[in-house]
Order: sequence, then structure tokens, then C-alpha cells
Amino acid sequence: MPDSAPGGLRLVRFGAFEADLRSGELRKAGVSISLQDKPFHLLARLLECPGELVTREQLQRELWPAHTFVDFERGLNTAVKRLRDALGDDPDRPHFIETLPRRGYRFIAPVVAASPSGADDAPASRRRPPARRILSWAFGALVVLAIGLWLVVGRVPRSVKGTGVTRVQIPVAPATRLGPAQAFVPGGDRSAIAVSADGRTVVFVGASDGTTRLFARPISSETAKPIEGTAGAQLPFLSPDGKWVGFWSPGALRRVPIDGGPVSTICAAEVRNPPYGATWLGNDYVVFARVIGALMKVSAGGGVPKPLTTLRRGELGHRLPHALADGKTFLFTVRTRDYVWGEEQIAVQAAGDSGHTILASGSDARVAGQGYLVFLRLGTLMAAPFDSITRRMLAVPVPVVDDIAQAVGHGNTFRDSGGGQFAVSATGVLVYARGGVARPRRDTLAWIDRTGEVELLPVADMFFGAPRLSPDGTRVAAAVFETTRLNIRVYDLARKTELRLSSDDEEQWPMWSPDGRAIVYQSVSGGQTSLRRRAADGTGLAEVLVTGDYPTPSSWLADRETLGFLQAGPPGPDGMIGWSIWRWRRDQPLRKLETPVPCEDAAFSPTGSVVAYENRDSSPREVYLQPFGRAGDRVQVSSDGGQDPAWDPLGRELYYLAPGQTPGTVRMMVAAVTTSPSLTVGVPRMLFSTSAIAAAHPIRAYDVAPDGRRFLIQRRDKPSDRATTHIEVVLNWIEEVSARVPVPKNRD
Repeated sequence: MPDSAPGGLRLVRFGAFEADLRSGELRKAGVSISLQDKPFHLLARLLECPGELVTREQLQRELWPAHTFVDFERGLNTAVKRLRDALGDDPDRPHFIETLPRRGYRFIAPVVAASPSGADDAPASRRRPPARRILSWAFGALVVLAIGLWLVVGRVPRSVKGTGVTRVQIPVAPATRLGPAQAFVPGGDRSAIAVSADGRTVVFVGASDGTTRLFARPISSETAKPIEGTAGAQLPFLSPDGKWVGFWSPGALRRVPIDGGPVSTICAAEVRNPPYGATWLGNDYVVFARVIGALMKVSAGGGVPKPLTTLRRGELGHRLPHALADGKTFLFTVRTRDYVWGEEQIAVQAAGDSGHTILASGSDARVAGQGYLVFLRLGTLMAAPFDSITRRMLAVPVPVVDDIAQAVGHGNTFRDSGGGQFAVSATGVLVYARGGVARPRRDTLAWIDRTGEVELLPVADMFFGAPRLSPDGTRVAAAVFETTRLNIRVYDLARKTELRLSSDDEEQWPMWSPDGRAIVYQSVSGGQTSLRRRAADGTGLAEVLVTGDYPTPSSWLADRETLGFLQAGPPGPDGMIGWSIWRWRRDQPLRKLETPVPCEDAAFSPTGSVVAYENRDSSPREVYLQPFGRAGDRVQVSSDGGQDPAWDPLGRELYYLAPGQTPGTVRMMVAAVTTSPSLTVGVPRMLFSTSAIAAAHPIRAYDVAPDGRRFLIQRRDKPSDRATTHIEVVLNWIEEVSARVPVPKNRD
């Protein structure tokens, strides 16, 4: 066991645990927990630098020296598992040890040094007395606020010994919950909380009677008041002078006086999806993030948005902007992946600059108090001293608050904004909602026959995406989402084995070759999206077939040489991406199918002569057939709504999903089709109605068995609604941060 502790520390506390780094003992609530040498050495190494990545190479050098003859990979994985078991830590939703795939591990919980007597001492990261940077007038104002809170809350707020830090909870009443009426993380998938620069007023999104609106609550007040004219509002953001509240409601970014008054439009915005963040840049401009692309800037008084930032090679999008106090500089999050999280980065730029500077890994950053950069890493709030003049961090970020609600892990790019439910004032007031990231979804793979009978498959429940059957029906390829990774897995149904086609890339939407020897899929690597082909047994390297805007495979034709795929276009007025249909053949130019409107869920017939697709612009959506490579008019198949078309293996029938008669259900429909000599469609009929299948975009979430007698489905786990009715408020929080993360004396 260790006979010396890192940095001279002996006792270290995190959560309910205490680790004696000299004796090698781990205790929980005073009770000793058995832990072998290697897992404890691993814990001690991670505790040396909380919040920092410890690479697998470092652990190999330090815990498994060169003269040690052992299977390092197996030994490390075993040690990590035993340590997590001792801590009760879930690798899919960690509170203590975060895995960075193929890189290493990071200890993400707040770590506090403790004296042998049990009294709390400095955080483990502190080596010098804290820098006191909070102005005396701000401290006095916060004391007054604390007294006011004691009067309205009806109990003495909790204080932190030795500081002016005070913690309280304020209810969101008269709203019944924070954020929208239903949410996969508390507060919803966009930031629902804002606080004024002076820390005196909180503005939040609240829901009641199924309607969302904005509420304003002075912290010292007894209750919140709705802001008139904000029905349907999301994403509140306050002007620096505290006079205006900006927000999104369907179709536009708008603003309203914080004390009430006429609502005015800033600019048009998407109807369906709120921006991925917005901020006031000074009092005259607003910066916001669209679903795809760079940040946009528009006059706060109204106007036409113009690009503000420029995407670099390897970047998919910029989002979550937050302006600094100078009214010129702003922070934002850079996304290089589409679905997975853990590699996003914090960037800083000033208006007029030609580019941005990367500061750290994380998302949703802003500057707190008189000089701290705070941001999120998968639900944990990190903090580091920050020089706003030179725009650089002055120390390594340290975790300071865990379990903050963050819109990450749902597996839907429109909902996983990365936004956190927290806000910090210039005077050091922190407001936030608890909840962490989304809970992992667990789907079940199953058969469903033409009568609607369901039979579960012997495959472990996972978060699946677009499962596809091999041509002989014995194997299933599916994308599996795990928050920090998204890769293709192949399941052998007869042998009950699993093969991971793992790589460092983000991979999804698998499609089998007609001979079952290869799989083509969409890959996101280095900010570039492509179609790639790889052997189904995992051997060899992947071959890049097409690069473009999210090319998504839809069909592999019987000739074995032709692929049908979708490619993304700009979002429409409803915020949904417009897709187009393309055909790829080796050594031939790409060919596009001209459709009257944007479409989704395309499926080529086995011969490739006809394409079935979903008309995205109709309401309800309908399924159409259209010849490809020959003349002919398109033919409407569905009549009362239709999505997700699929062909039977012989090309004689077309299946699709139609809206069910009750909420949460769909009807599996089938129509006879003749493609030669002319295209004709029979009257659709219903096979069954079920709640086990859900419509999916841009590619269907079910597949047809080779005999056409049953369907492979992913029976989706119903996400639980996660509501919160209180907002956490921490007065003079910056005092606590400065104690944990002191500003270095020497800034050079």
C-alpha cells in the first residue's frame, strides 16, 4: 500500500468517501471498504490531479513498470472495475471516474483534503491561501440578500463555515416545474435559467397547465411572476444592463422588458427547434447558434443575422455562446462530433477577430465573478482562473459542483444541445438545477410478426440505432450509443456472440452488402462525415466511399455495386434538415434523384429502378414512389399519413408506418407494388397496430426479415420524465471557488 501521499496529503475526501493515502485505507461514512492494492494505487493516482486526464500510458508507466510481466490492458480494466465497484460508480453515468475512450481516466468529483482529526481542510488542489477578489460592496449586498432569503424562505439558509457562502433553494412556483412540460433532463434540452449581472433577479422557463412561459423572481422576493407575452418561450438570456430578457418562441428570437411590456422581434428563427444558445453582446447585439454551422450576430433592435464565427477544418458546429463583460469578447462551444460527447471544446473570440482560440475541453462556458472560467464536463461544473484581457486560463480546471443538469446523452442531435441548467452573476451568485446528464436509454431488440406478436431476441439491452438484418437473417448490425462513443456492433443470433467494429470514430446507420460480407455506415471523424465500407468480421481497414454532408446509407442494391444514400441539406422553416436522395456506383459520378420537395427515409427497390421516400413537407407526411433512372411520375402510396418505407426482399410489397388510432402507437401498413412495365400501387392495408415501434429519422428503426414474414424492431425504452420544482441558489459562491481554485500570484 502507499507509504507516502501525493503533495504531502494524507486524508482526502470525495462524496461520502475518505481515502487515507498513507495507510491505503478507503472508508465510506466511517466504515472501512476492502480494496486491493492495485485499485487503491489507481485511486491515489487519480486523486493527485482531480479533473485532469490521466492517460493509460501514464498508468502503465507508474503502476505497471517495465519489469512487470503482466497483461496491462486486462490488469488496468480489472483495477478500474474493482475500484468502480467499491465506489458504486456507474461507468455509463459516472460520479467519480470518467472514462475517455482509448485515452485514459479522469476523477470528476470534487476532492477535499481533510485533517486526521476529521475537520475539513483545503481542497486537494489548493497549495496557497485563497485570493480574495470579491469587492466589499458585493459581499455586503449578498449578506442583505441572504437575510431577505431567510425572511421569505422561512428558515435559516445553510452557510459554509468560514466564508460568506450561503445556500438556499427557491421554488419555481407559481409554475409547477422548471423548463418545458416534459424533459429527459431537469429543465429541458435548452438552458432554462438566467441571472442578472448584479445577482438579484433570476429569470427562468416554467411550465404550468402544459404551457411554458418566462418567470422573473427577485431572489429576495416571496414568489416569481410570469412575464406577459412569453407563452411558449424557451432559452432566456438577459441584457447586461438587466433591462431586457431575450428568448426564443416558435419562429423567432424575441425580447421583452424584464418588468413587463410589449414583446418585439429580434429576428426570424426556426419554428420547431430553439437555437443552441443565445447571448447579448453588449446591449446592442445578440449572438445565437443555429442547429448547424457558425454563430450568428444580429442587432438587438431587429435585423438580418450574419455569420460571426468561421468553422475550421474538423469542426461541425459552434454553439452555446456567452459574452464577457467587455461587450466584445465571447465564449462558445466547438463540436467535432455529431452524437457523442466528451471531446467538445471551449473557445474564445472577440468581435472582429479572424478566428478563435481553444481554451479547454468542455462545454457551455462563461466567466464568473472577477475572473473565473466555469464550464461543464458531463454534468460536472469545472472552474479555472481566467484572465479576460489575455484570454487565457491561469491554472488547470478543477471540479467544483457535480450533478448539474446538462442536455447530454439523449442520443438526439436536436435535443442534445450540451446546455447546462446553471447561470453565474458578475457578483458571484450561482443558480442551478440538479440532475446530471440524461439517463442511458435501454432498448430491446425483438421480432414482431405480421400479426403483431412480439418475440424478444437474446441480445443485451442497449441504446440501439437502426438495426439491420444480414441477407440470410442470422446476424444483426446496429449502432450502439454510450454517451461518449457510438460504434457498430454485430450480433450473431444463433451463436449468441457480439462483435464490436470499434474505432475512435463516431459510426452509425449500418447497411449490409447483398452477400453479407461487408457493412457500409456513416462515419464522423475529425469533423468530416463520410460513407465507409468495412468487412463484417471486423478485419481490415475501413474504405471511404463518399464524403459529404452527413451521407446516410439507405439501400445496397442486389447488383452489389450500387448504394443508395441520403445527404443533408439546409434546415427548413421547421428546423428539420432537408435530405436529398443519391446513388453511388464505383468509378461513376454521383447521381441525384430530383424530388419536388425535401424527403427522408428513402428506400430503393431491390433492382434500384424505384425509390420509396417520405415527403417531409406535407402534413401529415406521406409515402411516395418515384422511378429512378427512367421517366415516370411519382405515385402516392399512403393516404392518411406515412413514414419509414421498406421493401420486401423480392420488391413486390412496400411496408410503411402510419399514425395509430391512440397516442404512442403506429400501424404497420403494406401495399402491393408492380414496377414493370409500369409503376402501379395497390390499396394499402393494415397488418397490425403496435406501440413497440417508433418512427425514426432520417432512416427507419426497423428491418424486414428475408422471408418477409416478420420484422426486426428496436423496442424503445420509454424515457422517464425528469422534473424539478426548485432552483439551487448559492450566494457569494465565488468565495468558495477562490478557496478551491486560487488565482496564481504569478500570472506570467
